[in-house]
Amino acid sequence: MRDRRGALSVAGFCVLLFSILVGAESNQPTVRMLHIFIQMDENEVSFENIWVFERQDVNYPREVNVDLPEGAVVLELDEPNETEFLRESGIIRKKMSSDSLIDAVGFSFILPRRGDVFQTLIKPRYRVGSMVVFLSEPAVRLESNILKLDKSLMSSSGYAGVYTASGLSAGSKIEINLKSLAGAGSRLFEIICLAGFSFIVIIALVILCYSRGAAVRGETANEARSE
Repeated sequence: MRDRRGALSVAGFCVLLFSILVGAESNQPTVRMLHIFIQMDENEVSFENIWVFERQDVNYPREVNVDLPEGAVVLELDEPNETEFLRESGIIRKKMSSDSLIDAVGFSFILPRRGDVFQTLIKPRYRVGSMVVFLSEPAVRLESNILKLDKSLMSSSGYAGVYTASGLSAGSKIEINLKSLAGAGSRLFEIICLAGFSFIVIIALVILCYSRGAAVRGETANEARSE
């Protein structure tokens, strides 16, 4: 009888603990929409972010965190009075309004690039309903373990590339690999053009010097004949 009561107590405790965990999980915010706009130049890649959060309970939690990639430099926070950048931990933190189930976190950051290939990871702490990444450069290609090219959305958006994903679990590691970045190619083209121009100038100078030398020699020969 005593063993039975003990078993029932343990079972009741497990049910209670499970209910608490499930309730806490259901109250965790989710990312309803994640939009990232990517632009690049010869030295860096910029990311403009819009994270739209939703939650089931306005009383819990009132704060969300977004982890930035290592080495990211924050340029701008859309709502600096409500959003802060924790530099040491590389986290964007925002206090969600206590009377709203949906809130947005907007910010931008840059990462340095080297050569014509760029790699980074986006790691959301929360579940993501839908994610869309927009590219500004037509020659750039994005390769990812999760994001896929969406041709229909790309044709209607006006962006050079649009990549999407949906139903992502919390803690997903989303690879963003950019290839064929225009800056490196244009720099090589400029170097080739400069070298070609320098070669043309050198040839022109050689021809000019030779022509002047020939003219001087001709004048000297004419003077010698006249004498």
